[in-house]
Amino acid sequence: MPSGTSAFPGKKALTHSRPVGITSSAQSRWLWPGAWGIAHRSLDNVTAIGIDEICWKKKGSKFLTLAYQIDDGCKRLLWIGKDRTKKTLLNFFGEFGPERSSKLRFICTDMWKPYLQVVAEKAGRALNVLDRFHIMSHMNKAIDKVRATEAKTLKVRGKEPILTGSRWCLLKRPENRTEKQTAKLNELLAINLKTVRAYLLKEDFQQFWTSRARVGQPDSLTTGASEPCARG
Repeated sequence: MPSGTSAFPGKKALTHSRPVGITSSAQSRWLWPGAWGIAHRSLDNVTAIGIDEICWKKKGSKFLTLAYQIDDGCKRLLWIGKDRTKKTLLNFFGEFGPERSSKLRFICTDMWKPYLQVVAEKAGRALNVLDRFHIMSHMNKAIDKVRATEAKTLKVRGKEPILTGSRWCLLKRPENRTEKQTAKLNELLAINLKTVRAYLLKEDFQQFWTSRARVGQPDSLTTGASEPCARG
């Protein structure tokens, strides 16, 4: 696991702590191809990138920030930085350079505020696309909050606890529900509840992912970003 990286030509080489069970000579054979690839690649014609974080250990500075190219026909890791702070991502754009940053057309991120702030500051011309997973995660949290609140209200009013055991039938995708959960959902859909209305709003929004954009707007992350990986 890297302790720090610089994945751009002319910059400091990758640094690693030796993996458990890997000898020094084996580590050298493992690192050499990566170092050669970094020294001989080109970062021109990158127009679409993704930025995300991973959790790679349980304690301490446990996050890494990853930047990767997602152009049509070219998907590759570009950079890894320690932590997931605003400073971390500023380091990426600092190494990537203002000229390359100005040519970015699409940047896909989650909704982590430090990332959004840096993208707006360093690549304001690019379309910042929020990824589907995190958008739907926020929607599911909202539905679950409505469900929990309404369940308590029904209990206080002495009503039938119809929402008991309903959490997963509301949050799961249709293909992942059990028969019991599907039956429970059908039962709820016949009742006028705030929770049901929230669920239906989420389902209506799902059409967004398959709808075509209006004329003059990009209809996918890779529209116009079809340059292949440039070879050094």
